[in-house]
Amino acid sequence: MNALNRLIDSITMYRLLIWGLGGPALVAVLFGFAGMLSYSGLQLLLSLGVLVAAALFAHYAWAKFYAAPANIESTLITALILFFIMSPPFSSRDAAWLALAAVIAVAAKYVIATRNRHLFNPAAFAAVALGFTAGGGAIWWIGSAVMLPATALVGLLIVKKIRRFSLVLAGITASVVGVLALGILAESDIYDLLGQHFLSWPIVFFAAIMMTEPQTMPPTRRLQLAYGAGVGLLSSIPFAFGPISSSPELALVIGNLFSYAVGLKRRLTLVLAEKIETARDTFEFVFKPDAPLAFRPGQYLEWTLPHARSDVRGIRRYFTIAASPTESDLRIGVRFGPKPSTFKQKLVSLEPGDRIWAGQLAGDFTLPAAAREKLAFVAGGIGITPFRSMIKYCMDRAERRDIVLFYSNRTPADIAYRDFLGAAERAIGLRTVYLVNEGGEGIAWIRERGFLTPAMIRTHVSDWKERTFYLSGPNAMVESYKRLLRGMGVAAGRIATDYFPGY
Repeated sequence: MNALNRLIDSITMYRLLIWGLGGPALVAVLFGFAGMLSYSGLQLLLSLGVLVAAALFAHYAWAKFYAAPANIESTLITALILFFIMSPPFSSRDAAWLALAAVIAVAAKYVIATRNRHLFNPAAFAAVALGFTAGGGAIWWIGSAVMLPATALVGLLIVKKIRRFSLVLAGITASVVGVLALGILAESDIYDLLGQHFLSWPIVFFAAIMMTEPQTMPPTRRLQLAYGAGVGLLSSIPFAFGPISSSPELALVIGNLFSYAVGLKRRLTLVLAEKIETARDTFEFVFKPDAPLAFRPGQYLEWTLPHARSDVRGIRRYFTIAASPTESDLRIGVRFGPKPSTFKQKLVSLEPGDRIWAGQLAGDFTLPAAAREKLAFVAGGIGITPFRSMIKYCMDRAERRDIVLFYSNRTPADIAYRDFLGAAERAIGLRTVYLVNEGGEGIAWIRERGFLTPAMIRTHVSDWKERTFYLSGPNAMVESYKRLLRGMGVAAGRIATDYFPGY
């Protein structure tokens, strides 16, 4: 399991989706040649080829027309999704309709957009649009018993990567409730209905792969649960209003409108103003956004930095906003290892005036509403960034919360924001306990050495049983300290963990 977690964490969500969807596509082609599907292997190969070619053509054309940073990975994912939901061609006319579906889907990212942020899941929008034409809409052939094992495996990997189990479960549960309710009213065989729902309907693919698209998903867990339940229920209830009839893709498009209403309504263009070295191999990047951003301290954005010959990690990353909402600029803190990715190499080479793009504001790792709640922050390395945002917010608002910060690093030279944390201690009474694994002898403010232990927590926080613990840092550290706290008797509900869909 640890090896699987490391593998998933080592690649971006976009690459995982491409590889994950590519696997079932290959399986489907093989099944087609074996006569296990309603379509031949040649039909499926032709379908895939037409969709990928048309999507790439539209991708480069629209990106050039709008002079926008282009993400080829997103386009390939859209083509692969269309492959699984649109009918493979039986004629050249069918192939033309497939190509049109791909063009519409890619165009939706640029044309059906506000302030550089697309509104709809591209594949779902294309399927809805084609439903009003002679080309017909989606048939969702992926919803079959023979494809379910591959679909379920890929869905599980994707949901594990982005940690949206609750959203997917809400969607599937709501759809099942809708089917059961209609079945009971119609006095149908409930077990037969449930079997058909999972074996002959694309609920797993729909919930795990399409509902979880980050750019058209709400930003917080509560809103995501409402979104998942609403889309799942709507997808299972048949209705018709003139030419409009119920379908999974229509339910998703309607859900996307809800996401837009409650989420970030634009894509930001940011200009680098300053680059500050805050610790060894660690830099803070200060950007000026083209528009103000309303966010909560501790939330994150997806950052896009196009560059040539990108490695397997791609051109996008998720970084916590290290700035406070009270500041006019946006900041991120980044640590650079001995072999940085091409993204980080490009990032560190940026000069003042260079641009980067950001969107997909999300995250629930935020301060509790009640200022009287006692808190204990635990940061490892560059995991300090969400706490920098929260602490700066408290400082600017003169809000004195009872906060103890445990900040762990390998050596004193790796400690970032040392001066800032010292100012916070004086301004709002923040208590900081610095831990290092190496060095620090003779430095008075280094309070502990080694990894955090229950004894250290009890020594520095006598009222630890009354506190809510916030953990931020490498995944292995966060999971280890979560187990440590649970072993001490801290309730799961009093442990908040920071999470990114992929660095």
